[in-house]
Amino acid sequence: MKSSSYPEEYLHKHNLLKTLSSLIENLVIQRPEEPAQWMSDYLRDTTRKVIITGAPASGKGTQCESIVKNYGLVHISTGDLLRAAVKAETDLGKEAHGYMTTGQLVPDQLVINLVKEKLETDEVKKKGWLLDGFPRTKGQAMAMKALGINPTHVILLNVADEILMSRALGRRLDPETGKIYHIETNPPPSSIADRCIQRDDDQEEKVRNRLNQYHANLLPLCEAYEDLMVSVDGSLPPEIVFQKVDEILSQLSPVDDTPSLFARVAFLGPSNSGARTQAKLLEEKFDLVFVDAEDFAQNQREEGEEEEETEDNDFISRVLERLCADDCKTRGYALINFPRDTFQITRLQNCLPARPTHTLFLQVDQSDLLIRQSRRVGGTKPSEMKKQVEADALLVEDLVHVYREIFDPVGGSPIIFISGMGHPSRVFDNVVRALSQPSQDSAQHDVQLWE
Repeated sequence: MKSSSYPEEYLHKHNLLKTLSSLIENLVIQRPEEPAQWMSDYLRDTTRKVIITGAPASGKGTQCESIVKNYGLVHISTGDLLRAAVKAETDLGKEAHGYMTTGQLVPDQLVINLVKEKLETDEVKKKGWLLDGFPRTKGQAMAMKALGINPTHVILLNVADEILMSRALGRRLDPETGKIYHIETNPPPSSIADRCIQRDDDQEEKVRNRLNQYHANLLPLCEAYEDLMVSVDGSLPPEIVFQKVDEILSQLSPVDDTPSLFARVAFLGPSNSGARTQAKLLEEKFDLVFVDAEDFAQNQREEGEEEEETEDNDFISRVLERLCADDCKTRGYALINFPRDTFQITRLQNCLPARPTHTLFLQVDQSDLLIRQSRRVGGTKPSEMKKQVEADALLVEDLVHVYREIFDPVGGSPIIFISGMGHPSRVFDNVVRALSQPSQDSAQHDVQLWE
C-alpha cells in the first residue's frame, strides 16, 4: 500500500498542478468550439515557448545566444520584427512606420500582432520560440494571453542595480558590425577601439530611468506569469547562469512552484502594527528574505557593546551587510524594525544594493493598538500601556516627518501608507496591491547625511 503522501509526490514530480492550471486558464481565455480536441492538442505540443525577461544589461542577449545554440528555438526580438516589417512594407509594417516617423510609440497591440504573425510561421511552430525581453508589462502579457500566446517557460534574470549600472555604462558598440563590447570585461580589439561608441541608451541618466521603469513593471509582470516564472541570479558568470537556465528548460515546464516577486520592502509603523506578520507572509508567499533588525540589536546587547556611537554604527553595518547578502540580492527582502532614525534612514538610502524598492507604513488606530498591546502584555496597567502606545506613536510620527524632510525637496516621500486594520489576510492583499504599484522616483535618490 502506497503512503498517504504519494499523491502529492506524484503531482509534484510530474508538475501536474502547474500544467493543469495553465491548461484551464488558456481554455477559459480562448474558449475553443471543440474543447476536448483543443486540450488534446495542447498536451501533445512539446515545443518550448520561452520568454526571457530582466532589466537592461541583465544578460538577456548572452543567454538568448546560448538558448538558441542549445535548443534551436527561433529568437524573436520585437525591435527586429518592427524593422523587418517596415522594410518589407507589410500592412503592419506600414502602420508601424506611421507611428515611428512621427516620433510616437508603436501601440502594444500592433507589436503583439507582429509577434503573433511571426509565431504562426511554419518554422516557429516546428522549432519553438524565444521571446527576448517581451512582454515588459502586465498589460502586454494579458493581451498576449487573450490571443492564445502562452509560454511554457518564463525566465527572470535578477541582477542588483549597481551591477546593472556598471554593465550598462561600460558597454561600447561597434557601429560597423553591431557587436557589443565592454570596456572592462570584454574590451574591443585595439584595431577597432577608436570607432566604438557608447550608445545613447547607455548614458547614466537614461539607464537609471529605464531601471526605474523596469522596477515599476516587474511585480505586475510577475503576477501575470506567477505559475511559470522562475528567477535566476543573472549576476553570476554567463556560463553558470546558462547552467541554471538549461536546468529549467530541460523540463517540459518549470519545476519551481513558488510565485515570483522581487522587491526590497522596508516596513514602518508603530509597535503591534502587524509588520512582522506581513513580512512573514511575504516570505511565505513570495520567498522574500525575512530580516528583523531587532535580532542584530539583541546580539549586540548580549555582546555588551559599550560606546553608544560605536554600537549604533556597528548595528547599522550588520543590518546593511545582511541586506547585501546574496540571498537578499537575488530574492529581495522584507525588513522590519529598521530604519528608526535619521542616521539609519540615510545609511540605508545611500547603500545602493540594500536600498528599498518600497517603504510601507502600516496605519493602525491607537485604540486598536491598545487592544493588541493588552493581548501581548499581561499584567500591565491600562494607563501605562496607553502611555507606551502614545510615546511610540510620537516616535513613528517623527520618523515619517524625517522622511518628508529628506525627500520632499527631491520629489516627495517614498512612503506608501497602508491600512493595517482588519484581518491579516486582508491587510496582506493591500500590501501586495501596493507592491504592484511603481515605487516613487524619490526612492532612487541618494540623500545627504544631516550634521
